[in-house]
Amino acid sequence: MALSERAQRLLQRATRYRARSERAEIVDLMRGLGWPAFEPVVVFEEQFGGLEYRVRGREDGLKLGLWFDADGPEHQGGKWFFACADHPTQQAWFRMDQAGAFYVDEVPLASSMTVWLESEAAEDELVDLQAKWWLVSFPCSHPEDDLVGRIELPPLIEATDELIRWWTDSRTRLVARRAGTPEDPRWHLRAWCSTPQAAEGLVRMLEAATTAITAEQPRVGLWPAP
Repeated sequence: MALSERAQRLLQRATRYRARSERAEIVDLMRGLGWPAFEPVVVFEEQFGGLEYRVRGREDGLKLGLWFDADGPEHQGGKWFFACADHPTQQAWFRMDQAGAFYVDEVPLASSMTVWLESEAAEDELVDLQAKWWLVSFPCSHPEDDLVGRIELPPLIEATDELIRWWTDSRTRLVARRAGTPEDPRWHLRAWCSTPQAAEGLVRMLEAATTAITAEQPRVGLWPAP
């Protein structure tokens, strides 16, 4: 899937920490190391390997690319997993399976790197829309059951899969992410509201929706953090 203009702008601001490799070079290197050269993994390295991006407002991002100097992919549960990204401060294992799904440690984050980058770009773009937002954060059991029917936001299709869900309009941008493992299928939601009144209205709606709140109440704060 081609990247949206939004995601292309995110990557246009990325820096390159190592040279881009052509497809044939990537395949030859993987095979020379004794690695299986799965198509989604090769495409990821060809398109994004060597790029380091940063999400504005959050002021962090990832260095993308296969770790050719590491021990190599691991085979777990019938799948191959490849180390594929690094965070500047977070001690976590970012990896990709043979089908292209993106994980941190054992937790799946997105069905593909394309969806992940579209999600990152949806957050990055917020600073272009206005300088300050009111961020509402809260847990829920399932976004469609607990929230979406009440707020009627249109989906942001390119940034949405079974692990990440985005919705947006001119006043609110909302993301739901899987917070746990398949055995612990919690979701965590974040909503950026354009005014404090919109944030207060969202909190009131959440408090009235008894199934939307699980272990904690909604939290409201300024974004970017002062």
